[in-house]
Amino acid sequence: MVLAGEASGDEHAARVIMALKARWPQSRFVGIGGERMKEQGVELFAELDVLAVMGVAEVIPRLPFLFRLKRRLISLLDSGAVDLVIPVDYAGFNLRIARAARRRALPVLYYIAPKIWAWRADFPVRSGDSCTVRSARHVRRTSASGDARAGA
Repeated sequence: MVLAGEASGDEHAARVIMALKARWPQSRFVGIGGERMKEQGVELFAELDVLAVMGVAEVIPRLPFLFRLKRRLISLLDSGAVDLVIPVDYAGFNLRIARAARRRALPVLYYIAPKIWAWRADFPVRSGDSCTVRSARHVRRTSASGDARAGA
């Protein structure tokens, strides 16, 4: 599951998806994003035109849609069809999905970490609480015995 709610996140996410598909061609991607992700074959549950909101005046009318989208994505997490959640910025929405994924013991790789200090200083984020923040080059596949293999 790849989650990008802004044009810049869509661009970055598309590049990550392209790299992952080169390594694992049978991979299937679902999520939220824009044209670039769609070009990479991502099954989108919502597109940027409905996600890009700023300020209270734009957010309030879209709250019912955003709550339905959140429930739909969490249902997908519950289905067992998701192996990894890759949020890309868009902290207001993505941190909630990341938290839900971690509660379900799903790995979360925040590709571009939200700038919490600039976004909301009072947001309750603790290391390991809702997501593990690492750069993509630190992704490691864990073997059945639990050993992480670099570059795997």
